[in-house]
Amino acid sequence: MNGAGLNGNQHTNVPEGYMWLNSGNGAHGDGADPSNPGGIGAVITFDLGGNYRLDSFNVWNYNEIGFTPRGANLVEILVASSEGGSFISLGNFTFTQATGQTNYTGESIDLTSFEAANNARLVRFNIKSNHGGDNRYIGLSEVQFLGGPLSVTATTEVKVDGSGDLTITDTDGGSTNDDLTLTVQGGNFLITDTGNGVNETIAVNSVTGDIVINGSSGDDTFTIDLNGGAITKNIVYNGGVGGFDTLRIIGTGGEVVTYNPDTLTYGNGVIDLGNGHTITFTGLEPVDVIGVGVFNLTLTGANDIIDISNGLTGGGDAALVLSGSSGGVAFELANVRNVGNVVINTTAVDGD
Repeated sequence: MNGAGLNGNQHTNVPEGYMWLNSGNGAHGDGADPSNPGGIGAVITFDLGGNYRLDSFNVWNYNEIGFTPRGANLVEILVASSEGGSFISLGNFTFTQATGQTNYTGESIDLTSFEAANNARLVRFNIKSNHGGDNRYIGLSEVQFLGGPLSVTATTEVKVDGSGDLTITDTDGGSTNDDLTLTVQGGNFLITDTGNGVNETIAVNSVTGDIVINGSSGDDTFTIDLNGGAITKNIVYNGGVGGFDTLRIIGTGGEVVTYNPDTLTYGNGVIDLGNGHTITFTGLEPVDVIGVGVFNLTLTGANDIIDISNGLTGGGDAALVLSGSSGGVAFELANVRNVGNVVINTTAVDGD
């Protein structure tokens, strides 16, 4: 349906070019309705062109003057979340017969109580009867679907706890893949993950402790974007057990960032942001450092082995990849991109 025949919310009673009518029983030479050749009924499928939360729809029944009984009466509404997916029935609905007047305003059907309508790509009308019209005709004048973006249930809790720490916690305890970003916006911390329904603003001065991120078993990415301003709190990032967890730092071109891998445990380490504050992390896979002035890799074990190669960041961009071991313990690789200088320090402890 395309809005033709509507003036505001009032629909014309002129059918030509402004209403839909099936072929009925073929009495006028068009052949019987192929969707239901032996009885009264028709099937119409609407493609919304994407997945949406479907709250309601407005329907204007067949409004041709003198022929309004041709309008849809008992209609089963079904939805599907994909083009090839199976349909879920929302039940049978009764469409009110049109008035046949030029000021006909139709009616609204509410769908907010139906869970399946929260993720709809296709909507199907299985029209089972008309209002007693001739020759088994079924008609409609206009349909408009109302809703919005898919409803997302947040699986991450953001709060300032009783110790003054800003805590960001994966609450589902499962395999949700979080893609969190922390940045400064004015006097606030902005924490976002649009894919999982997170968009939180926390006043910087309300955080008197650290920033603590607790991941779970999914493939999580935590991005610290310094383009909004320096992060003036210490950060603790616990990647969680399992999954493929990434820490990403995006700088402004002037930062001096130092990565100190843990001497005992692979996937742990500390990153000094160069402003008196650090990121302590556990259970990570790659560390991406992008757009800073200087990146220092400081190895504090003996007998250091370093491999430098071309590779990719966690986001798939070209990067210089630093990997190896220190004191016999492998360190989590660092993917470095758009960095002014890279400095590797192996002299903290004597060794080969």
